Amino acid sequence: MRSNGGKVTTNKQGKLGGHGYVWYSDKYITNVLALKDVTKRYRVTYDSAEGGGFIVHRPGKLDICFECDEEGLHFWNPRRNKKVSFVETVEENSRGYSQRQLKHAMLARELYAKVGHPSVKDLSQ
Repeated sequence: MRSNGGKVTTNKQGKLGGHGYVWYSDKYITNVLALKDVTKRYRVTYDSAEGGGFIVHRPGKLDICFECDEEGLHFWNPRRNKKVSFVETVEENSRGYSQRQLKHAMLARELYAKVGHPSVKDLSQ
């Protein structure tokens, strides 16, 4: 993958809620999303008159504009719109779960830390 941050090679994929599998590197905090996959979840418009940006329209949330750099790569610039955040609160993450499920999740997290944060493979063995 090549971006405004440089070039990286990866063979890792992870599941991103609502988008399926995306390429990622554990060295960086970014994900690479295919436009065709984003359009399955959200309405996306393209504005060739205003710098060639893609606008992702999220119902009930602020739109996200992906700018185009000089090499043609589209990216989201968090400095342009500080109102958009991809951070979720504990309350948002807890919705839909029973108190029992939340208690068990907290106990599992504590155990995971106590055994030294092993990989998922090692933890499941």
